Amino acid sequence: MVAVGDIVSPDGTVRAVDGEVVDHITTDAEGAAETDELRLGSGSATYALIETKAPAGHVLDTEPHEFTLSYENATTELVYDRW
Repeated sequence: MVAVGDIVSPDGTVRAVDGEVVDHITTDAEGAAETDELRLGSGSATYALIETKAPAGHVLDTEPHEFTLSYENATTELVYDRW
C-alpha cells in the first residue's frame, strides 16, 4: 500500500510522502486482509493498493486501486468496508 500525495498531520509533521510504501498486506483464503493503522493527515488521506503477487492460477493486477480515508467524527472509531 502506498501514499497518494503527502500525508501531513495538522501540526505539520510529514507522516508519509507521495509514493511511499506504508504497509504490506496479505489476503487470506477468502480474500480479506487488514492493514496497520493508516494516518489521516489533516482529516483525510488517499492511499493506493497495488498487487505485487497473485495467487497461483490468477493474473497479477498491476493497476493501483486508490481510496480515501476521512475523519467522520469523535464518536466514529473505525469503519470497515469490504469491496
